[in-house]
Amino acid sequence: MKTYPKISIVTPSFNQSEYIEETILSVINQNYPNLEYIIIDGGSTDRSIDIIKKYEKHIHYWISEKDNGMYEAINKGFRKSTGEVLCWINSDDIFFENSLFKVAEIFSQLNYVDWITGRCGYIDKEGNKTRVSRKKLYNQELLKSGFYKSPYSYLVNQNVVFWRRELWEKVGGVNEDLKCASDFVLWTKFANEAELFFVDYIFSAFRNHGENLTYRLGIYAKEAMPYITFNYFALIKILFGKQYEGKQIEKIGNEYIITSEKLNPSYLQPINIIKNLIKYFIKKILNWRRT
Repeated sequence: MKTYPKISIVTPSFNQSEYIEETILSVINQNYPNLEYIIIDGGSTDRSIDIIKKYEKHIHYWISEKDNGMYEAINKGFRKSTGEVLCWINSDDIFFENSLFKVAEIFSQLNYVDWITGRCGYIDKEGNKTRVSRKKLYNQELLKSGFYKSPYSYLVNQNVVFWRRELWEKVGGVNEDLKCASDFVLWTKFANEAELFFVDYIFSAFRNHGENLTYRLGIYAKEAMPYITFNYFALIKILFGKQYEGKQIEKIGNEYIITSEKLNPSYLQPINIIKNLIKYFIKKILNWRRT
């Protein structure tokens, strides 16, 4: 008799009655025999609770109470989980058919794989398919270093990432102090523990509707920046080591982060980070020489 690893899926949600039913159905209609589904609601005031109750016989645990945001809900959900393989799907995204069986196949057959990602579909507000991401190439060293996106290492889409429980416990979950970019930080931590394995399979779809947390791109960029800028300080020290006259590179880098008010995701591309950091350090050096 074939055995299936237990897969625990957490859905964090708050006032997503317009989409959450479609998300729930995409999970339970997987018909995966060893599924643990958990929903953590942040105290919704719309119809979300009625929808959750409609399907609660398929939900292993759910709660609705005020929290401090999505990432607290995700940590709370995984603390309740018991599965061997974990993932979270937001309450506006959907899984495609048979995705969990494909996930189980990978983790059952490849014991050396600790986390995987695949291709991401995209749907509009009404659920119509709009596009599919390309087959992706990931550079392990760039992921470790916190590179967000470059010609050599692609964006890791949150909704198509699955991992073993041991890896999650090793890195300590998601950072609850962040509002948008804790997934970025999590992938960097994962990459420093295990190699990301790419599967050429479309597991799920991200819904573009303009209200997603990910659409707060400026916030996302600012939150992610401290976790990647530090990796460029060695290069800056090589370029400006003699000129910075004892000033602390890290201190100047932090000043750069604070004063970069017009951040957008393009700033997270390595070449742009290097260009903008160099400009900032040149400006600082010129100011020192004038005083």
